[in-house]
Amino acid sequence: MIQKAPLAEDLATFDEFCTLVPDGQKADLIDGVIHMASPDTQRANALGFFIAYLIEGYTTAKNVGGFTFISRFACKISDFRAPEPDAGYVRPERLHLVHDQHMDGGPDIAVEVVSRESRSRDYGEKRDLYEAAGVS
Repeated sequence: MIQKAPLAEDLATFDEFCTLVPDGQKADLIDGVIHMASPDTQRANALGFFIAYLIEGYTTAKNVGGFTFISRFACKISDFRAPEPDAGYVRPERLHLVHDQHMDGGPDIAVEVVSRESRSRDYGEKRDLYEAAGVS
């Protein structure tokens, strides 16, 4: 079966993504399509928090600084691409890219807690997006 590509007018922009997705709802904007995430499991929530805790603990102990975040913080890679990693980190010299509700570009570290529902998106599309955005 051949899938038709969405028409340009059917694609959501980053601004529409921010308007359409309610605060607190985990979602990703990938190639103009909004992917709403199902609610976190207790395990996924604990893993995301633990990873952010480790990053924050390390950067604090080493006095590195920067910005550590957990899910529901968008990384605006383009007008049609804005994934929300489950945890992430931005180095101090790149803090000018961080805004109140999103960052411009990819973070230095992006972590995804992979579930059955998000497996192909996390290991495929989102990984490719992070790599193209220069996530180290």
